[in-house]
Amino acid sequence: MITSPRALLDAVRQFCVKSPRPLLLFDSLEELSTRWGMRTASEFFARCCPMLLDLGAIAYWSVPGASHYRSMHREIEQITQCILVVGEGRLRISKAEGRPPGVQGQMFRYSVKDGKPKLQPAPAAARVGAALRAYRLRRELSQSALARLADVSPSAISQVERGERGLSLETLLALARRLNITLDELLGGEVTPDYRIGRRHGLSSPPEGSVTPLLDDAEAGMRAYLVSLPRSAVVEVPFTHKGTELVGVVSGLVQVQVGSGRPVLRRGETLLASRRAIDAWRNVGDTEAQCLWVLRD
Repeated sequence: MITSPRALLDAVRQFCVKSPRPLLLFDSLEELSTRWGMRTASEFFARCCPMLLDLGAIAYWSVPGASHYRSMHREIEQITQCILVVGEGRLRISKAEGRPPGVQGQMFRYSVKDGKPKLQPAPAAARVGAALRAYRLRRELSQSALARLADVSPSAISQVERGERGLSLETLLALARRLNITLDELLGGEVTPDYRIGRRHGLSSPPEGSVTPLLDDAEAGMRAYLVSLPRSAVVEVPFTHKGTELVGVVSGLVQVQVGSGRPVLRRGETLLASRRAIDAWRNVGDTEAQCLWVLRD
């Protein structure tokens, strides 16, 4: 039996290295906290979770919802990619890092039939109620305090949090204004990130002589691609772009073919093209090269 955090971390790494797409199910962090103490269990999670991401593993952790675990909850929110809040026949996706827009905040009613979970989308009122409750607990507000800010009765807030009724759009907007936050932040619940991640799917290296999308989202107003160049290769841009472009060399020696020149960039150097679009990249070094191509739409 593995008893120390270091030994368990090493065992997890060895297990993941042997499997192409490892899947792990950990003991509850409550049990690890009882065994090691809450501080040590939190530190183990903070080391293990990023390591699993780097190794391409899928891991499931569980943590109790008791109030004295709140500091652990905050640390988990900062590190992990996805958080599912389960209870009272409901499942809510409170964090979905690197997933498509709209995934975070989704809520489902669940039941177990023949040993298998059944999920059904929850009504909008239930989703709003769960988000309000999560935000209230995060701010350490009572139902009465939130009711005063919303100018409704405490029983109304209680009914909203149970999904039995909703709040008007005017009430939600007024509540967000009094809390000095946006409506999206209010309905975000536990986690309302102000960033967006373009997560790579799979750990295999991009093909040589390729332009791989890292972040390609029209709503973001910016796009990012990884350009991979084998020795002596020339890679042409896959499409014409009208707007500012930035090239940053990650490794190797890259010649950028743009309008009036053919400048050569070393690792860590950048080129900003604001008048003429970039035409191609050429590897002029002795090793493979990579660069980032960032577009502002």
